[in-house]
Amino acid sequence: MRVATALWLLAACVLELALAHTYSTSSGFIFEESTVARVGETITHESMTRRYREMVPPRASHLDHRRPELRLRASSGSKAEEAVLLLDMDKTCIYGNDANDLGIALQWMEKPDSVVRGLYKRIVSPCLKPAYAEMQKNADKINTVIYTRRPQVVEYKSCFRDVTIPVSYKREWHRNGQICFPSSITSVSQILETYRGPDLLEEERNDIQKALERLLAARDAVTDELGLSEPPCVVVTAATKEVDATLRSLNLPTDNAVLFDDNRGLMPDPKVVCVEPLDRLPEQMCARVLAYMNEHLPCYRLDDDLVDYLMGAKPEELSLRRDPRNDVLQWSVPRMAFNPLAWRVPDMLQEEPPQKDGVISPVTPHEESDHVLEKRGNHECRQYANLKAAAERAVELRKSA
Repeated sequence: MRVATALWLLAACVLELALAHTYSTSSGFIFEESTVARVGETITHESMTRRYREMVPPRASHLDHRRPELRLRASSGSKAEEAVLLLDMDKTCIYGNDANDLGIALQWMEKPDSVVRGLYKRIVSPCLKPAYAEMQKNADKINTVIYTRRPQVVEYKSCFRDVTIPVSYKREWHRNGQICFPSSITSVSQILETYRGPDLLEEERNDIQKALERLLAARDAVTDELGLSEPPCVVVTAATKEVDATLRSLNLPTDNAVLFDDNRGLMPDPKVVCVEPLDRLPEQMCARVLAYMNEHLPCYRLDDDLVDYLMGAKPEELSLRRDPRNDVLQWSVPRMAFNPLAWRVPDMLQEEPPQKDGVISPVTPHEESDHVLEKRGNHECRQYANLKAAAERAVELRKSA
């Protein structure tokens, strides 16, 4: 009995030392050659790795370098059948907060809609088209959706009286407190003729019309940039964005979906890729925008009321400034020192093969992960796996002793 007890204590010590060597704070689990033995067997790196694969699902690769919880399964080399690309509008697909009042200035001075649309075509993010092309490599079909937060479109706060008006259009367009304008919409008149909300003043109706014209101008600029055969549907919200709920309301798949957005408050959502805010433009784009504005609306033609309105914007969103040398008004678009960072496009999910023989996941990790296995994202799951393995080994060692 004493000999058995001594052997049991010795085995427990050896097991504890072996487990201590399996953990690495930098890369997860590292399994080294061990002399802790089963009955008639030596535990090698290969056998430990094989059992780990059977117990733990494979890791996700290509994680967002700024946010490790964003993980879409690695591509197996073949394309996914379908994916959904959701695009935020302001400071993501287009420059500034609704073009930082440049579009409003053109409308205020009664420039034709074609001139407003020309402006939006010149302020589309240079990162948009490359990201779309990258997604096309990974999926056969891409459903594009514009998902933008513009509270004034959903809950109109009147500039002419102290009221907030919940606008209401065609019933089926309203889903989960959001408005979904379908791809078939080609003009603002198609939207306004379905209006069924509270009565509007003529000035309020005109204000809503102009906001919708800018929205469709931005949508069509994105459509042209991506070369889409038809415009994407536009989902407008006044609240925090909810990707999965919105996808389900649109009857779109939730697996292969990604939202590009500059709002870092959405980072906890695993389907959101945060991008750098487009609050500045590269030098060439900046020059084109300023030339366009000076051609179609020189600053000396601005109404005094419009000047007061534009000068009242936030300092970082000012589109009109006075030259400190001569106090002359001039259009202003901030320049960026470097080209914007490319948007990181996650790999698309592939359909999993059926599971066999009780194995949790038949997918083999990448070769580079044979010797360095990443930590599980859930600490409790990792802890449970450690305890379970330790308990099994203790029972076997006790039998051996």
